[in-house]
Amino acid sequence: MENYRLEPKLPYSSRELVYRVYKGEAPVESLRILSKETYIGPELTITFYALGASHAMCVRSATGAITEVLSCGSDRLSTELVAESASISGYILDLDADGIRIHARIDILPLSDLSTFANWGKPDGTIEQAYPDGDSDSPAWTRMRWSAFDGGATLETQHTYPGENVWVRSRTRIIAIS
Repeated sequence: MENYRLEPKLPYSSRELVYRVYKGEAPVESLRILSKETYIGPELTITFYALGASHAMCVRSATGAITEVLSCGSDRLSTELVAESASISGYILDLDADGIRIHARIDILPLSDLSTFANWGKPDGTIEQAYPDGDSDSPAWTRMRWSAFDGGATLETQHTYPGENVWVRSRTRIIAIS
């Protein structure tokens, strides 16, 4: 299912983005959820969130849970933090936490290089969220696309910042481990 909703102008910048991974189900409700979708698979249940300032993903397996948050201007959540980076361009994370393996990569790229999503075929789900900017003809966007595979899933996001002429791409692969 595809979600689209226009949100009021937000003054966020790609320079404010912080990437965090929490052990357990972090209380993302405090981060202004604009839309969400849940995927229920045989080994993982994953909830994807478009936030007022980027995205989050909560992954639950039979043995535990983790929450990934890429967001502007948010304080740490009250759950145990297992990874954090405010220097996100070129950031790579390989981590096993709470029965879940996560591999993530984040890049900041020129807006002129905005590409389509990776060629995965038909995605299992998407969310699109626009953030209009009164100073620009083009709104900022958060676009999320995910695909499941046996024992895991892949999430790719695009966050555009037209006023800065950049976009942020995140790619996260998660696998249930025993």
